[in-house]
Amino acid sequence: MSFDINSVLNSMKNAAVDAVKDDIGSTADFLKKIFENEKDALEVLAEARITGEITDKEFQNELEREKKVFEVEMLTISIMTKAIAQKAANAAIEVLENAVKMTIGLV
Repeated sequence: MSFDINSVLNSMKNAAVDAVKDDIGSTADFLKKIFENEKDALEVLAEARITGEITDKEFQNELEREKKVFEVEMLTISIMTKAIAQKAANAAIEVLENAVKMTIGLV
């Protein structure tokens, strides 16, 4: 059996995509959920500033707090995407490893 890098790369790509196809949507869903969860708090904050209930300084302080909340939530997405990337890489490398083993007759 001969080793065809083009065929192996195509198989690696397909394995990586297949390995993460269900996970990609969960990341987008999680991002949407972050904004849905913060909607009420952001609306109350905006209304408080618009109506003059809070000063610009108080508004800016609250915006900084909200930014930190978003950053923490986004770190969760970072962790999720790292796990997805690792899963894709593992699947792709497994294809390469198996192709080499088949070529040299170890499988």
